[in-house]
Amino acid sequence: MPVKNIVIPLNTGYLNEAAKARGVSRTMMVRIIMERIIEKKMVGDILGYEPIIIARPGKYRRFAPKV
Repeated sequence: MPVKNIVIPLNTGYLNEAAKARGVSRTMMVRIIMERIIEKKMVGDILGYEPIIIARPGKYRRFAPKV
């Protein structure tokens, strides 16, 4: 299943330099890196094996009850 149109902030300065040194675009370089990470099943090694918990911001309420 292809994953398309994911927008994530990246350090573009480093990516520009690395891509230019290899003669490819930033997009192609990120694609190659992601393919290799998935191909070699390195996600667990990079992120660890414990669950990732990200706190979600609370919902905006215009008229929040006073406490």
